[in-house]
Amino acid sequence: MTTRPAGAGPPLAPERAIDAVVFDLDGTLADTFGLLLAAFDEATRPHRGGPLTRAEMVAHFGPGAGTEEAIVCALAGATPGAPPADCFDAFYRVYAARHGELVRLFPGIRQALEAARERGCALGLVTGKGRRTAEITLRELGIADFFGAIATGDDAPAPKPDPRGLLAVLARLGVPPERALFLGDSIADIGAGRAAGTRVAAVLWNEPGDPALRDARPDFVLRDGDDLRALLDRLVPARGRTTD
Repeated sequence: MTTRPAGAGPPLAPERAIDAVVFDLDGTLADTFGLLLAAFDEATRPHRGGPLTRAEMVAHFGPGAGTEEAIVCALAGATPGAPPADCFDAFYRVYAARHGELVRLFPGIRQALEAARERGCALGLVTGKGRRTAEITLRELGIADFFGAIATGDDAPAPKPDPRGLLAVLARLGVPPERALFLGDSIADIGAGRAAGTRVAAVLWNEPGDPALRDARPDFVLRDGDDLRALLDRLVPARGRTTD
């Protein structure tokens, strides 16, 4: 784990304790890309005339792309909000049916969630996924009960890096931004945390070779679940909520 990438500018402020950890979902808690590729392909192939490639998927996915329903419309060449009638049913059918086959938590994530909860740390989630797919993923992975507040792409007024979804989650958790840590795997996640006033950790387990995350100057760079648990050991006292 590194706390300040080389060449990242002036030293960070002194380390302080936290009362909440908020996570992104796709690429941070779990690798869902393969499932999304399969579901988007099934939903839109009849309207595209061929299989969906990984490159096409990447071009239509990520911060600012909207929820899965918006992406289905884009891939099918449909008017936003008015996809062909069969698309959504096919997407959700595949997403639910193949979840157990194609999605796993990243190594060490469950242990980190358990460790944070045992220490009395509040846990939240901010994701660009629609609520329906987010709920399927959290349920299938058995981690829904960890999170005291969740904001999805259906709830937030704008996608990350807009901070309002993250701020809404922290408000529901009753934790001020300066006492929180936000973890994500994208530049938009880092931007949302910065704009909200939280500390920010960039996770590299989804894209370990991506230099852009380091260049975005997060407070922490985490290579694996062990790094995350070590960081929680440093920032979250062993008993209950923190005090200054």
